Amino acid sequence: MDEAMRNLKICIIGAGMGGLTCALALAKQGFENIEVYESASNLGFVGAGIQLAPNMARVLDRLGVWKSIEREAVVLRSTSIRQGATNGELANVELDYIKETYGYAHSVGHRSNLAASIYQGCTREPHINFVFSTTVTDVDTLSTKPSFNALQRGKSEPYHVTCDVLLAADGVKSTARVAMLDALKESATVQDTGQAAYRIMLTREQMAPDPELLDLINSERVIRWIGAKRHIIAYPVQSHEIYNLSTTQPDVNFAAVPSATYTTKGSKPAMLNVFADFCPMVQKMLHLVPEGEV
Repeated sequence: MDEAMRNLKICIIGAGMGGLTCALALAKQGFENIEVYESASNLGFVGAGIQLAPNMARVLDRLGVWKSIEREAVVLRSTSIRQGATNGELANVELDYIKETYGYAHSVGHRSNLAASIYQGCTREPHINFVFSTTVTDVDTLSTKPSFNALQRGKSEPYHVTCDVLLAADGVKSTARVAMLDALKESATVQDTGQAAYRIMLTREQMAPDPELLDLINSERVIRWIGAKRHIIAYPVQSHEIYNLSTTQPDVNFAAVPSATYTTKGSKPAMLNVFADFCPMVQKMLHLVPEGEV
């Protein structure tokens, strides 16, 4: 790579999974002028479980961050699909063949560990600069050199940023995407799917008194309980210290979610009602969720 290419100014909007990985990959390729703009004041990572497929592990290993993620990940040995109402197994797939076939196992982990490990990888690269507490506005993507305004928290006036390459990694509600589509006179309106999800994390301490639930968190298995227009997927993460559950169901309770986010607090009675016809094992787990954490 010649010097002109190395010195291209590359700006990335958003320091989530995509933005962090993009920055790290560019640095590994030899680019030396990378800036990442993030509206949050720091990366106090939150979130729930995430599946770590072999192709993801291979890329993260190549970027030098997989080992720290792998230490807390849980390797899945099987996946079970069950009828929600009865817990009767409909199908089971053994997963040991995945590592033999692709070189990496199919694992699951916690999003916070994944993101923190990638971020730590970025901090080891001298050519990645993070700009926190800064909101990006007035994005111009169609000029010869893309640009935007950056407003730091606590400041009254933004400053203008011009770059050679602008990469938008600012999520589903991307301001850069909206600006680009508006400039092209295309619709940038988010289309609501009519679906919502509960994200639930139960601790080992919560599940330990019940042998049936303890078996779940000790397992190396992902389970999908399915019902009419609803399902729950669940698996252990964080070295078997947390049991992650994620649901999908028609959205009848979250229509008033603020437009700035897709996350809001829910009602425990409403959640229990949505899955009232699911089996006793599922009911026991849902009842363990504290009221303020739905």
